[in-house]
Amino acid sequence: MSSSNPRDPFHIKGSPTAPGSAAAPSIARLSRLLLVGAVLLVGLFFRTYDLDRIPPGLDGDEMFNGWDAGRVWEGNLPIYFAANYGREPLLIYLIALTSRLLGLGVWTMRFASVLCGMVGLAFTWVLARRLFNFRVAVLTTALTSVSLWPLMLNRVALRAGLLPACQAATAYTLWRALGDADPCRPAGRRWAVAAGLFTGLTLYTYTAGRVFPLALVLWLLVAWINDRRLLRARWKWLLLVGLVAGLVVLPLGLFALRHPETFNQRVDSLNLELNRLLAGDAGPIWGSIKATVGMFTQAGDREWRYNPSLRPVFDPATGGLFYLGLIVSLFRLRRPAYSLLLIWMQVCLVPSVLSIGTPSFWRSAGALTPIYLLPAIGADFAWQWVVRWTRRFDRRDVAAQFGLPVLAVVGLGFVGADTWHDYFGEWARHPAVLHTYEA
Repeated sequence: MSSSNPRDPFHIKGSPTAPGSAAAPSIARLSRLLLVGAVLLVGLFFRTYDLDRIPPGLDGDEMFNGWDAGRVWEGNLPIYFAANYGREPLLIYLIALTSRLLGLGVWTMRFASVLCGMVGLAFTWVLARRLFNFRVAVLTTALTSVSLWPLMLNRVALRAGLLPACQAATAYTLWRALGDADPCRPAGRRWAVAAGLFTGLTLYTYTAGRVFPLALVLWLLVAWINDRRLLRARWKWLLLVGLVAGLVVLPLGLFALRHPETFNQRVDSLNLELNRLLAGDAGPIWGSIKATVGMFTQAGDREWRYNPSLRPVFDPATGGLFYLGLIVSLFRLRRPAYSLLLIWMQVCLVPSVLSIGTPSFWRSAGALTPIYLLPAIGADFAWQWVVRWTRRFDRRDVAAQFGLPVLAVVGLGFVGADTWHDYFGEWARHPAVLHTYEA
């Protein structure tokens, strides 16, 4: 199936050109780029402000990562760091690089996570723009820029913050590869190689990332069931993605086969609910599922180390948009973009469900990107409905051009202000946080 087919869900649509105006598209494109740049700058500010002092000190896991990063330049180059229950290596090598370039310290260690967060925001933008539209993309990126959960992930030198960036890069490059089904064109081949590379690198980021390739396989299976023609012309690219991913993950896979106790010691220390389920007791798993479902608007992670205790992911208004986006996505499940989000989210919440201390924002980090896409989808749906309704009374589209954008900016401003108060104010000074980070 050619990618020029407008009915192809992987087809990349061109930007519309206003008739009779050559300058208008350029001005509109420049305005949108400036808006995206402003959103990314806000995200950068939230992630770097007082970075060496908030969190107030280093916690034990950050110290382990900094110690191992310092030893990298002494020739210690493992494929998997065995100490501290075992850790994937990618973030530690990034910390080693930033420390080498900027000097070893709290700021430079955490700056590696900031870079991961900014790369994640950029890939979130291009992914949402490719799968949906400009409005969904800018709302998702803005919400991720100023929300507390992503901020927590990107301001500590811990592995979980690297996972969403690698996943977003994987999803984007895979979608681009599938959008070019012509085997004679080199662009599809390059995107397939990139998708395989990022898929493999995902397993080098964080333990919870081990389930992400399963989410991709399930999504492709669902897409094939819904319309077998979609993937028939793309099997070569998918084969190339799998081949490259296999080569990238081969060293880590060989280590896992040779040292299964070391590779799985962190999983074995956390999977209490899974062990009880295997023993025939389903009660803990059911309670864990309910806690995970409730983390969006009721009660979030209770660990002060990762979150103002029990603070949910979303405030009531954003949570309402999240559930609206979830309903919209369920009704559009046969479309690959929506099935990707729902399968991705559900599979990547499993590590939290099966471990102790549910809900865990850290072990749920793999589901962060689709979770923050859903409120944007809900807002976009509501936006379009309001515009259609108001056009019966206002043919100049005042609501679409002025009212709704202002409402979106105000809403995002409230989210950012709430994040600032909860993180830089209350959380940073709480006694439990000062104790955990040994301030």
